[in-house]
Amino acid sequence: MEYYENDTLKKLQRIELMIFKDFDDFCLANEISYAIIGGTAIGAVRHGGFIPWDDDIDVMMDIKNYKKFIILAKEKMCDKYYILNRETDPHVPVMNTHLCLKGTEFRTSDQYNVKKTGIFLDIFCFDNLPDDEDKMRWQWKKAWTWGKLMTLAEIKNPVIMCHGLKKKIIASALKISHYFLNIIGLTPDRCYKKALHYRNLYNDKETNRIGYFFDTSLFMELCERRDIFPTKRMKYENIMVNAPNNIDKYLSDAYGDFMTLPPEEKRHNHKPDVLDFGKYIDL
Repeated sequence: MEYYENDTLKKLQRIELMIFKDFDDFCLANEISYAIIGGTAIGAVRHGGFIPWDDDIDVMMDIKNYKKFIILAKEKMCDKYYILNRETDPHVPVMNTHLCLKGTEFRTSDQYNVKKTGIFLDIFCFDNLPDDEDKMRWQWKKAWTWGKLMTLAEIKNPVIMCHGLKKKIIASALKISHYFLNIIGLTPDRCYKKALHYRNLYNDKETNRIGYFFDTSLFMELCERRDIFPTKRMKYENIMVNAPNNIDKYLSDAYGDFMTLPPEEKRHNHKPDVLDFGKYIDL
């Protein structure tokens, strides 16, 4: 974990909370359903808001609400925000979407080819999964693999969650793989299109399960639709937001014992190389 100055992290969290409030108001006004996930959901239950060292906010939408949000946000939120994903900038190295605050900058080491990347709210689209276990696992592995190859083909120095000699060995192997993929024609765009193909296989069907294919580990964000929807309102810092209908089950399935603080070496954040609060510096 990279450490912020305490005042810097608190200011970043205040700006992210402002973004979250605007996002929640917009979703309520436009009948768009979402739910907090990941560290944001853990923080809501365990801390009543941000995990103390966390520096982002994570929400999910199913495919129907995600498509509706993207269309309406581009039209109705464009005075203050912009959508950043692989569709709006072909150098974005991940499969999720950022709702970015205009006039700010939050640039990590894997984003130097991205034209602009502001302080953001992280949106994850949970796609439909087949109820058949074998078909689900086949689809997930295909989508996950192509998503990881897309990231590797785009970035020669990805973030690595380890240290010392192990980190140096992995970093060297990934850099060689980055060049090799592009040499053999597995470009970021080609890998992205493959990942899209597999993630969309069941998005025109009604299914009982949904998931985000592209997390760190396979099957990490796999859940029953009924555990997420209908969402319920929950306090997060000083605002109310949407949470999974069965948030304890969602968190237990994804993270196990989520109420115990992880050891310091397993805590992580996304400390950027460049951070500019713009006109929001005094918020």
